[in-house]
Amino acid sequence: MPSPNIEYVWPEFNGKVEFLPANSVKKPDFALENVTPARRNWLPDLLEGLLPWVVEAVEEVAKCHDPKLLHMPRQGHVPVILNEFYQVKAVGGWYPYAAAEFTVRVRDLSREDWPTRHSEDRPPAVDTLVKIGTGYHELNTGIGNLEPGPMQLIALAPTTPRVSLLLDESAWRNTQRAQRKRGLKTIAILSKTCAIDLVASPSLETFLRDRHPEWVDTYLTESDITHTADNTTSVSVDNEVDPQSVYETLQAFTPRGGRLRLLAAIPSKEKEYRELRELKADSSLDLSSGTINRYYRELERDHGLLAVDDRGCYNSVTLTPAGRYAQSLLTEDIQIRHPQQARFSDDLTTPPNCTQG
Repeated sequence: MPSPNIEYVWPEFNGKVEFLPANSVKKPDFALENVTPARRNWLPDLLEGLLPWVVEAVEEVAKCHDPKLLHMPRQGHVPVILNEFYQVKAVGGWYPYAAAEFTVRVRDLSREDWPTRHSEDRPPAVDTLVKIGTGYHELNTGIGNLEPGPMQLIALAPTTPRVSLLLDESAWRNTQRAQRKRGLKTIAILSKTCAIDLVASPSLETFLRDRHPEWVDTYLTESDITHTADNTTSVSVDNEVDPQSVYETLQAFTPRGGRLRLLAAIPSKEKEYRELRELKADSSLDLSSGTINRYYRELERDHGLLAVDDRGCYNSVTLTPAGRYAQSLLTEDIQIRHPQQARFSDDLTTPPNCTQG
């Protein structure tokens, strides 16, 4: 809890950034997908996800100084305290005012009823809180406002948010070095207050380590999780299955293509099967008999995702352990989820409820 008697001194650096394997058992408070080097593409979503901790921090400061501060008409004292005692000074002092105003508005509401940046009737404070650092807001605030704004404030919250960022491999590989450096700088700033888990393929992790060793040496914390860790995730992984290898196999297939549609059409439970004649008659697959013959043999022989039983009158196919895991990475519309993303979707920890005054 912050002390009302001394000026709060924020540590120079106490951040934590880790690369996590796809089968990590660590559960984030929330996750962002398709994170690119361009912070404008994802930073507003992240800052909106951090609003529960913004509210917690404001309430903690008010409780420390005077619990009545958040009740009208004295709420104006809170941003002054944040500015003078705790150095929350971003946007020329407007940021702490927005944080206090938002907290007063939502502190007695359930999380589902909070206004979002997409709400038509959202208060102006929402834009100030989630667009800071992007240059989009009418105040045109740059990246330099992240530290004295949300990071400085969230450091006062009683809990530390854990955020997982699923990096978009194509975007990070196919952009200029200067743009990548700006993206990594944004992640480093966020890590001063948040525990940041980076989720990337092994090839992208190697790419970033090789091209930005100075950033790695300064900010990256080596994970104590290995790829052989206990896979107690909601997406079940057989001991003989390599999640990353299966994911990379799927990535090589045409998105929403015939191979993926065929894989999705096989029963997911162990020992359940479908006869090939059923699959060839399945109009929803929209595949010719010859194409199905070619694809199922390829999924069996080249990738080990299917097992074929040709002992009966009609050949039948079942999923192997790798095939069952591969199928678990497919969405209903036959999109491919990263293994970590699949776990987030099925077993995501809800952000903590804010303290009620």
